[in-house]
Amino acid sequence: MIILLSVFAIGILLGWLFKKIKNLEAISGKLSMVSIAFLLFILGIGVGAKEEVRSHLDTLGLTALLIALFSIAGSIFLAWITWKIFYRKNEE
Repeated sequence: MIILLSVFAIGILLGWLFKKIKNLEAISGKLSMVSIAFLLFILGIGVGAKEEVRSHLDTLGLTALLIALFSIAGSIFLAWITWKIFYRKNEE
C-alpha cells in the first residue's frame, strides 16, 4: 500500500512541476483511460481463467448485479459532485 501511495504522490508532484505543459490534462486523461481499460481487461482474463468463478456465475444472482449497479451509480454520482465542486468554478 505504501508503494501505491508513493507512486500517487510522485504523480502529483510531477503534475505540479509540469503544469505549464500544454495539453497535459488531455494527455493524462487519455493515459488514465487506457490504463483503466487495460486493468479491466487483465481482471477479466483473471476471472475467466478461474474455473471456480466461471462455474458459479449463475449462482451469484441478483445480489451481485445490484452491488455492481449501485457501485456504478455511486461512482457516477460522486464524479458528478466532484465536477460540480472543482470544475464548475472554472467555467464561470
